[in-house]
Amino acid sequence: MKKPGKILSLLIVVLTTIATFLIVSLIPAHADSPTPPSGHTITFTNNTSETIWAAAAPNAGFATPANGGWVMDPGSTYSLTVADNWQGRFWGRTYCSFDASGTGNCETGSCGTVLQCNGATGVGPQTLAEFTLSGWGGNDFYDVSHVDGFNVPMTITPVGGAQPDPNNPYRCGVAGCGTDLNPNCPAALQDTDASGRIVGCKSACEVFGTDQYCCEGPYVGAACNPTTWPVNYAAYFKSQCPNAYSYAYDDATSTFTDTNANYAITFGPANGASPPAPIPVPVRVPVPTTPPALPPSSASSSGFNQGTDTPSSTQTLFWFQPNGWSADYVIVHYTDPNLGQQNVQMTYNSSTSRWEYTASGIDSGQGGTYSFTFSQNGQQTDTGSNSWTQGSGSAPPPPVVSASSSSSGPGYNQGADTSGGGQTLFWFQPNGWSADYVIVHYTDPNLGQQNVQMTYNSGSSRWEYTASSIGSGQGGTYSFTFSQNGQQTDTGSNSWTQP
Repeated sequence: MKKPGKILSLLIVVLTTIATFLIVSLIPAHADSPTPPSGHTITFTNNTSETIWAAAAPNAGFATPANGGWVMDPGSTYSLTVADNWQGRFWGRTYCSFDASGTGNCETGSCGTVLQCNGATGVGPQTLAEFTLSGWGGNDFYDVSHVDGFNVPMTITPVGGAQPDPNNPYRCGVAGCGTDLNPNCPAALQDTDASGRIVGCKSACEVFGTDQYCCEGPYVGAACNPTTWPVNYAAYFKSQCPNAYSYAYDDATSTFTDTNANYAITFGPANGASPPAPIPVPVRVPVPTTPPALPPSSASSSGFNQGTDTPSSTQTLFWFQPNGWSADYVIVHYTDPNLGQQNVQMTYNSSTSRWEYTASGIDSGQGGTYSFTFSQNGQQTDTGSNSWTQGSGSAPPPPVVSASSSSSGPGYNQGADTSGGGQTLFWFQPNGWSADYVIVHYTDPNLGQQNVQMTYNSGSSRWEYTASSIGSGQGGTYSFTFSQNGQQTDTGSNSWTQP
């Protein structure tokens, strides 16, 4: 016969085991692990002064948020929810007009003729906000991209999620920027509307379509290096917006991560305030080894004087002097014989009434080319190229090219032919060599700045483009960009007047 004490002890053990089992079974496994979200909320804010027609397009196999399009008035917000593992992009369309049925068009970012894109992607130039949620390692990957160009400032800010890493700015950081890249967009990339207003800044791939600019063919991956491009246009986008993609393989300083976060996408400055004025960074490269003839080391026009002085045996002083007006800023671009291409913001010298910059370490007999970028009342202008040699000082100004005429050098002839029919024919003629392409940049008195790829006329052995509807007495300036053996060069600016 068993003793009552032992029976009681056994009963307590059994009851304790059962209770422990019940308690453990009620505790969720991995209680210390974060609970996955039931979806990601993305909130959009329009901090611009213009209406934005927002758009969305998923990657294959994912749902289209909000049928792919909605309208956002200035100051408005809009929220939507996407799946935990959603992948796709958002962007803003600008200067649109849609009727009551949702049919219309946009100046930038258009996905066709509809308000709701329903899975279709947009056409550049367009700023993109890109997401891969719950991707590798359970992380969200997000970025702002200017690979397809720029049309409106955008930022992505995580809400909640993981803790930021003070040693890693790309962990839980703000992607993109609130800076408007349109006003200082390089002339060759400007997208303008019928009034001449700059509505977007195109990518070099969209404008020129070459494998090198598009990072295709032999220029895939590490072989895509903007510093070897004919003109490093990616440098403009990166300098103005460091936390966004400037070309297809700009991953290291453009991709951000977080975990289990919601996100805020802002059109315009993230805090609603006006962004600081961007400082344009020129993106020139040295000219080909057989460039066209350049003017002497001092030049002038009705608007400014420019030149170089040699204050010592190893120094060259570059200077730029407006004639009767004030420049917002001036940047000198010059080829240093030891350091290569240099782009430096100059300092105003009130005692000489000039913008100046002194380069050192230049030996006697060395030299190169130089030009300037200046801003007048917010409008940026590039001057033509000049040459200098250390020890030569300044030289007399070159002859001025008269209106409605042509100019020439050992490398090419160029000009503008006019007629009484309101047409101006711009032409560019290489001397004994073939151009890969030629682009004419001209100021249309009705449409503003125009940048047009020219057509080769085998009958005249010239590259030509005809502008129409130019009134008598109207005119402007023109210049050319040409490519020779893959090297791109800008010519100086000339003027013309329609008779």
